[in-house]
Amino acid sequence: MDWPQESLVWDHSTRRADVFSVTVTGYSSSPDQTDSPPFIPAHNTRVRSGIIALSRELLATFPPGAPFDFGDEVELEGLGRFVIEDTMAKRFRKRADIWFPSRDVAIRWGKKRMKMHKLSPASAPVAPTVHLFESAYSD
Repeated sequence: MDWPQESLVWDHSTRRADVFSVTVTGYSSSPDQTDSPPFIPAHNTRVRSGIIALSRELLATFPPGAPFDFGDEVELEGLGRFVIEDTMAKRFRKRADIWFPSRDVAIRWGKKRMKMHKLSPASAPVAPTVHLFESAYSD
């Protein structure tokens, strides 16, 4: 997949680079939404607030040259920062999936179109928006 090359220069004032428009959904650790074991994402860590899964064409682990890799930090505009630690089923394209502590909250989050920024390695530590789970109830 070819991504626009016009935004490959780092914006040093905000420490942001590449911007991608993605559909953002939510998931939880329920067995029907994950592979086994449900609390261990693809990056072999443990699920927690602040992690995100990306569709496979966005991850360099699958097509070489893709713009992201496990451990990269991203920012969803207006929502907060996340670290990439999981991937999605092959059928999804241009998607991001935020981990939520319960299936109900993930469903209430719904499906939103958002801008996702790739952050430079020098960015501040990941600090997801404090009210992320509450925001799933408003629209």
